[in-house]
Amino acid sequence: MIPPLMVSRLVRQFPNDLGRWWLLLALVYLALILHLGAYFLVAQQCTSTTCRALAGTQVGLAVSVIGIAIFVDTPRFQSLRWGIAKRLPPALALTGMLGLLFVFGVQCRPEWVYCHMALALSGFMILLYRTLYDDRYPRFSKGIIGWGLLAVALAIALLRVRALAYAPDIHILDEPWTMGWAVSYLRIGQPSDWLMGGVSGIPYYALPRYYALVAMWFQTVGVGLWEGRLFSLLLTAASIALTTQAARHLFNRQTAVITLIALLSSSVVTVGLRLRHDVGVTLALSLALWCYSLARQRSTPWLHVLAGACVGLGVGAHYHAIGLSAALAVGLYLPDYLARLRARRWLPAVEAWAFVGGAAGAGALLLAAQVLPDIPQFLTYLSPRSPRDVPEFIESLTYHIAQIPSHSQLEFVGLIGALAVTLIRRNRVALSLALSLILSYLAISLMASVRNGPFDYYSVPLTPLFGLLVGYALGSGHSVLPMARVVLVAVCFLIPQLGYSLRATLEVLRINAPLRPTPPPAAQWVLDHVPLDQTVAAEHYYFLWLYPYRFLSPLTPFYLPPTQRPAIGDMDAVRARWIAFAPDVIIFDNQLATSGMLEVLRTEPYLAAQGFHLVFTEMSDNDNSITVYQYP
Repeated sequence: MIPPLMVSRLVRQFPNDLGRWWLLLALVYLALILHLGAYFLVAQQCTSTTCRALAGTQVGLAVSVIGIAIFVDTPRFQSLRWGIAKRLPPALALTGMLGLLFVFGVQCRPEWVYCHMALALSGFMILLYRTLYDDRYPRFSKGIIGWGLLAVALAIALLRVRALAYAPDIHILDEPWTMGWAVSYLRIGQPSDWLMGGVSGIPYYALPRYYALVAMWFQTVGVGLWEGRLFSLLLTAASIALTTQAARHLFNRQTAVITLIALLSSSVVTVGLRLRHDVGVTLALSLALWCYSLARQRSTPWLHVLAGACVGLGVGAHYHAIGLSAALAVGLYLPDYLARLRARRWLPAVEAWAFVGGAAGAGALLLAAQVLPDIPQFLTYLSPRSPRDVPEFIESLTYHIAQIPSHSQLEFVGLIGALAVTLIRRNRVALSLALSLILSYLAISLMASVRNGPFDYYSVPLTPLFGLLVGYALGSGHSVLPMARVVLVAVCFLIPQLGYSLRATLEVLRINAPLRPTPPPAAQWVLDHVPLDQTVAAEHYYFLWLYPYRFLSPLTPFYLPPTQRPAIGDMDAVRARWIAFAPDVIIFDNQLATSGMLEVLRTEPYLAAQGFHLVFTEMSDNDNSITVYQYP
């Protein structure tokens, strides 16, 4: 490592800012060479041709950066750059640079060395453009910029729609569960654990009413994984639009533009496209932030009430909205309250009370609708997931934060950088957003212990805060710089992340996969040979195609009323419950097994005693045997 004092002395030796920036970038590339060496020699990675080509390119760029840093102020270099700038129009150069950054993002892997390469390449492109063209940027009217951003957003949305059934990857446990809750509304008009054959109770009052909206959507467009994810995408689009407007109200137009690009590029936002209820809380939080931004802009107390009510209504999607409401109530208003304390005004402002009242009122109404009809059932089935002690809480907090780099190291670095910039600038509004994000992670960690995981989706509702903070860090506080330069720097850092987030989507387009995933062979056999009035027991994944049947999850015995529920580990009691369920068809699939709960039936004595016959066998690519047994 080069000591910071030595870096500072080296930088001060350069006569202008441009030379100093090139020197700093050269140091970044030297660190990258060391990183690549460790990656190649110590970790024994980078064995593919693509990886080695990228590594070789980075070495070449490092040499180029060091050369430019040395010769940037010489007359010969100045003559060379003027000649290039004269022959190569800025718009063409900028298009090529952004295209290269996007392609590089598509080629990135989920590893830290690729994140390092992407950040270094973004810095190289920014400095190269600045060196060639100074402050010459393509000029467009605000109307053209607005329509251009809309066209880009629509293009990204259409790409995601085409690959929606495959990217993000299917959550084989939760997405079928969500579909089951929605299908129950279509079948019986009430919330029920349809994936469990309704054994949890009808109606199942513990369920948030978000699934009724999914059911209405299914009734309009049809039932299916792609259709359900399309609903999530539409809610995500609304959330992004609201957050972008909030950025404009809280900061300025260029911050709104960068916030939009950051959210369109986010890998965590993409996780929210699954058929789950997280996106409902995301929409509630973005609505709250939009109302809060209007309230600050117009100094209207009733808008603070509405902001609180919006996040309180998130209880209708997920009970985590209770903790997030408290996090926003403290985070958004504490900095203002501290300012009041310095002025010897001891009570919080009326706006803070208005937000708390709105959140409490809306949340209480939804809790009354979802809990009061049957409080004992709610308390029975809503098992607490909170950490049991401080070490478990710390472990959970670390786990939930670590989910961000697990989706994208680039996005994580950008968010950490945004938080650092916010703390340095000390803008009160931005500090409120940062505090809200920190408190939200504390709240999630208190409500979702890692011991009940894995969870990779609880960061999704916090993405509006991600976008606002990144937009502020890259788009605000640069009053002395041209807006075009600020946006260019932001776009160059965000474009690789956009390419990375679209990587799986583009792969689906490359192989031309069907819009809706075809049923697995075992599911297709059931659809072809089994009447719809029969009962099928199978892993959750198969419900995505077998929802027309009465379906029994492997977990069904453990969702019976407490007096009938077998103890985990009591295999004889579990088999007895399955005999009572009397399934007509059983699909065994070890690869998708839910904690092996169905495997207790995969014994010849049980199958033979119940009269089941083997009717279908499939060998998967990894020699996993998938079998279907049917009662004649």
